[in-house]
Amino acid sequence: MTTSQRQASAVQAAAARLSLVAEGDDVLVGNPATATFVAVPAVGGVVLSALVEGHSVAEAATVAFEHSQVEVDVEDFLATLEEAGILVYEEGPALSGQVRWVSGVPSWLARPLFGKVAWFCYGLAFLFVIVAFAAEPALRPSFEDYLFVPDPMLSIICAYAMSVVIMIAHESWHWLAGRAIDVPARFRLSYRGIFPAAETDLSLLLTRPRRQRYGPMLAGPAFDVSLLALAIGLRWAYFDLGLPLSDVLARLLGALILMSVANLVLQCAVFLRTDLYAVLACALHCDNLYRISWLTMKERLLPVSAEESAELDSASARDRAVARWFSVLYLVGMFGVFWFLLNYLLPAAAGGFSWMVRDILSLSTGSPTFWEAVVVALLTAASNLAPIPLALRERRLRRLGRLS
Repeated sequence: MTTSQRQASAVQAAAARLSLVAEGDDVLVGNPATATFVAVPAVGGVVLSALVEGHSVAEAATVAFEHSQVEVDVEDFLATLEEAGILVYEEGPALSGQVRWVSGVPSWLARPLFGKVAWFCYGLAFLFVIVAFAAEPALRPSFEDYLFVPDPMLSIICAYAMSVVIMIAHESWHWLAGRAIDVPARFRLSYRGIFPAAETDLSLLLTRPRRQRYGPMLAGPAFDVSLLALAIGLRWAYFDLGLPLSDVLARLLGALILMSVANLVLQCAVFLRTDLYAVLACALHCDNLYRISWLTMKERLLPVSAEESAELDSASARDRAVARWFSVLYLVGMFGVFWFLLNYLLPAAAGGFSWMVRDILSLSTGSPTFWEAVVVALLTAASNLAPIPLALRERRLRRLGRLS
């Protein structure tokens, strides 16, 4: 059915469900229900705004011409948006591809956590961390802090549990920052290189002006910095002021410092699609930098399919320009990840593996060390094998157009 055959009210309703955000000379048009967005010339935004105001297709073409002195084939433009999954005439929960966003917390409740005073406090926490590490070397993290109880297997299990709690809180802080500006989110499991990861999908930030997107993107690192500052402050008070803490709790704070620092350092690895990558892509006005960088690198090193070549050609000029150097950073970074794997993770895993094998082969089911070894073996297998099905799943979703 062509646009002219549809009722004017249906076209108007479909256009009204779209978000329009000015992006320089273009307008970012999005469908919040399906989390699909596309950049169109500014005149396209004029057409859609005219339709929302109740103008017919012919009248919208006239308004567009008066605005930019450009003839616009409105029917062809709307058909293109429909093919891209942006303009959808049906509505309701049964709509194919509709994303289930998580709201829950009202914006007025989340807003104080991300206002000017809150961000000032996050900045003070960051400065405190820098000063504390510079003034007191004993507070700086060491790999020995990871083993904060005499039983190494128990230390690994507890540290894993702590990392899960920290990860949930980190992602929840992203979600709360989105709620502060009335943007819902969704949660999913993903991966970063060879590491499994949780991810807060804040695609609907694209329905907000660019300056409003940075807070939710930086909310996770802000939580990590705050947690790090708290742990450092308590441990410093324990060392220098005699704060009455047990030795085990003090060592636990050392492990917390180590994990928080590791999380913040990992955020700097922008080639792994971290939070700072999202900030970088937003600041550089890129639409799909990671995907275009991957295709750019693949085109340089390997043959690309016709579909991938067409995807590269249809990418924005900004994405293609930035991808020329970001793809090099990506390649160097991934070599660094595998170097870290070969020189640190695998040797450390080999030592832990010898412990696990010895304790499991003992078959001493009445001994706590046997069950600790079983738990560590299961956690190790899950964390190392998880990226494989996650990568296959994301590849399938990307082919279906449900993941960018």
